[in-house]
Amino acid sequence: MGSVSACATASFTRSNYDRTAIGRRRQHDDATYVLWHSNH
Repeated sequence: MGSVSACATASFTRSNYDRTAIGRRRQHDDATYVLWHSNH
């Protein structure tokens, strides 16, 4: 049962990541921008 729930969780996480891939990339770019300016 544990492996089944883990598989379902992995599937859900993958589909959710695919749906928000652009949003995640934008957040990463914003974080990089802030870090770059805080270091320079």
